[in-house]
Amino acid sequence: MPQRLMEIVDSQGDLTEEDLIEMRADLKQLAGWETQTAFYITNTRMNIELLGAIMNLRKSIRQFDETSTKLIETTNSLTERIRRLTFWGLTAACFGTLLAGASLAVSIVTLFKTWR
Repeated sequence: MPQRLMEIVDSQGDLTEEDLIEMRADLKQLAGWETQTAFYITNTRMNIELLGAIMNLRKSIRQFDETSTKLIETTNSLTERIRRLTFWGLTAACFGTLLAGASLAVSIVTLFKTWR
């Protein structure tokens, strides 16, 4: 069995994309061996491809998590801005209402003074 293939299989860490490429290349060397059957070679190849698919899935999940985190941060920021805008809008409306009431009061007082 090719030396590098065994080193990769025996390694303790996660497989990298380069490891899978090397395993695929070493698998081609096994195909020429008389002692290996087509079943074992095919089974090994499918397992290597499955490992690659799992690695791609993990990468996709990480990217999804990062994108989801950014989306949540953006949503929270927009919610905070809307809350502030609503607060200041209500404050301005209340202030405007007070000014309108004061103006009405001044107008009423002025009318009563002019009628006397």
